[in-house]
Amino acid sequence: MPRVSGSPQILPRPDAALVAALLAGDREAFEALVRRYERPARATCFAVLRDWHLSHDAAQDSFLAAYETLRQLKDSGSFGPWLLTIARHRATRMARGRRPTESLHSHPEPFAAAEPAAPDMARLFEAIALLPEHERTVILLRYVEGHEVGTIARIRGRPVGTITKQLSRGHRRLQSLLGKEASR
Repeated sequence: MPRVSGSPQILPRPDAALVAALLAGDREAFEALVRRYERPARATCFAVLRDWHLSHDAAQDSFLAAYETLRQLKDSGSFGPWLLTIARHRATRMARGRRPTESLHSHPEPFAAAEPAAPDMARLFEAIALLPEHERTVILLRYVEGHEVGTIARIRGRPVGTITKQLSRGHRRLQSLLGKEASR
């Protein structure tokens, strides 16, 4: 049998393993979860708040809340969707208490390249926010976090076919929503 040269590929630890390690006191496991989910958490918060800076605050608050209530998580393999639900609730709560502010367009400010400051990106996140929760979650896991469909199925505890249908329906809804906005 031919031997494959090179170093073996190191696969990321599944959420369930990271949650178990964190519950056992491994703080580096929480750091890994934050790295894995910080972009989807910010994107979820941005979809509600429509303010990139506030979405950073809400996402950070979501991680703190998740850390403090981690023992309440029933399925440790569903950490991602659970965290995104917390993020959406935190952002919604923050949006309710927020006073109207000036538009960012009135005060130009340089943004980091990774931040979706472009109007098209803001429109996309606004449209994603209008999707039903199950479609929004799989869209964010797939396109913001970059998970493969099989991984999303494991995270969500659903068959691959269900995730594929949810992604397909989410795409159609986004096309419809963005098409309606473009015609305004």
